[in-house]
Amino acid sequence: MNRTRLPLIISPEAFNELPSTDELLIVAVVQKAVFDAHHISGAVLVEPSELVSGVKPAVGTLPTKERLQSLFSRLGLSPEKHVIVYDDEGGGWAGRLIWTLDIVGHQNYSYLDGGQTAWLKMGFPLANATTEALAANLCRLLGQNQ
Repeated sequence: MNRTRLPLIISPEAFNELPSTDELLIVAVVQKAVFDAHHISGAVLVEPSELVSGVKPAVGTLPTKERLQSLFSRLGLSPEKHVIVYDDEGGGWAGRLIWTLDIVGHQNYSYLDGGQTAWLKMGFPLANATTEALAANLCRLLGQNQ
């Protein structure tokens, strides 16, 4: 999958139709409690606080290079990954992640139009921490990779 095949802004309907692939990295920029309660299946969590330095007097500046490297490593970000990002607050935090990706030179990304709110409104399924853990345990028991 390459950048030309996915638009910068992707509708919930188009996103729901995408085949599952290792080239996609779905990122929910939400608080941990929200993520644990419900998120799009396969998404990884980035808490909003991970996208800012948190250091006074300008707490909203970018985190250090080391913090960003650690974050992107944890997410499994690589040059061939296409990131689809969403949040639950109207797009501000998802936009912050896209901006951060752009700054570090990663330009394969899309914003889920309307975020988690639009996803829910369309009636598409959500997972929670319990269902994700059960699925992972079942795959391990069956000797399958997720």
